[in-house]
Amino acid sequence: MTTVRPEEAKCLMDALGERLVVVQVMNDERQLPGAQAVPELASPDLSEQAHERLGERLAQLSGRDKMRPLLFYCHHARCALSYNASVRARQHGYAHVFWLRQGNAGWIHAGLPLQGDELGASGIPIRAEQMIQRCKYAALSYGAEDYAKVFVTARHAMELDSKFSEPRRILRARYERCLADLRNGFAGNRLVLDEINRSYLQGEMLANNAIALARHQAEANPQLFKDMLERIDVRLLNLKLASARHAGGSVADCGPPLTKERMSNAELERARAWLNNYRACLLRLEPPRPRGEAWETVDFEAAVRLAQAVAPLTCGVASGPRCVPQESWKRVADVANQGNLDRIKDSEQRQARLRGDIAQALSSVNDWVARVNAHLTDEDDAAEASYAAPVYRPAMPAPSVRRNSSVSAPGMR
Repeated sequence: MTTVRPEEAKCLMDALGERLVVVQVMNDERQLPGAQAVPELASPDLSEQAHERLGERLAQLSGRDKMRPLLFYCHHARCALSYNASVRARQHGYAHVFWLRQGNAGWIHAGLPLQGDELGASGIPIRAEQMIQRCKYAALSYGAEDYAKVFVTARHAMELDSKFSEPRRILRARYERCLADLRNGFAGNRLVLDEINRSYLQGEMLANNAIALARHQAEANPQLFKDMLERIDVRLLNLKLASARHAGGSVADCGPPLTKERMSNAELERARAWLNNYRACLLRLEPPRPRGEAWETVDFEAAVRLAQAVAPLTCGVASGPRCVPQESWKRVADVANQGNLDRIKDSEQRQARLRGDIAQALSSVNDWVARVNAHLTDEDDAAEASYAAPVYRPAMPAPSVRRNSSVSAPGMR
């Protein structure tokens, strides 16, 4: 078995022509000129039956001529498939076995043409031209529905261009990544690299063209916007609108907070009752929290934007057959309009403010309770001290005496 470099393999092909059998032992659309893809020759099966099958396959490739030269290759220098196939060919008695160790990657890096690399009109291999075109069409694909999804988020025409800046950037980046991968595949071909560099400069223009084409297709297809309208669940919109109540109550409805901190027992009892009522009132005022209902997560504003964007395309406004049916638009627009959106936002803002006011009121009343209890503790400590045992009766210390419930001020919780 003889190991050859890509340039030596090319010399063998030129010198031996069809006499040389070039065998690709992996699946890859990029093939050396005249190569035959026979991946089964690198099978890991070492059984006697597999050995016989491989021998028969080699006999078919060589025309049962064991003096016929064979050239094996696979992906790259670290790919052992072609080495295994070469060893098996030697085991079957083939005298002239060549192993292109660097494989496809080495061949391409050397700037040698692959199968189908005839020069095209631009002076580079047709395969390279096709791959550059594939970058333009695959990486820059932007459909009418993609355009429509962005189009309906714009609140007015002036905003439309800025809305497409991000899709434009993504398209350009995807196109440039595709060309970068292509550059690696033709690293040794100066003409192809020059063509790729020229193609890089077209990225911005091609991205704009892709979006313009998508716009033309979207505007020519009213069914697209009709489908978007019909996918909106108007029932959920109505539920969200019905739930958007104005937060009419306020913390003031629960009455003024108590401020007196030093109180008699009777006052403390009344204060405890007031505290329970005050806290209960604040909890009743608290707006309901989201419970994960479907209507709570519906994007009402997106539905409004869609209805506003499609309005100029409806049959009541646009002329000609390419218009959105009025009834499809009206079904959504009657609910999803700016007035109802403002109502929902106003309600949400009021509820947010009310929640903040309630939290502040609860915090204030809790601070007041803490101060009242601190005063009660001080009074109890002072009472304890006033009932201390006299020093002239050390043998029988007086028990600590606390005021009974009719005298002592109970704490608040």
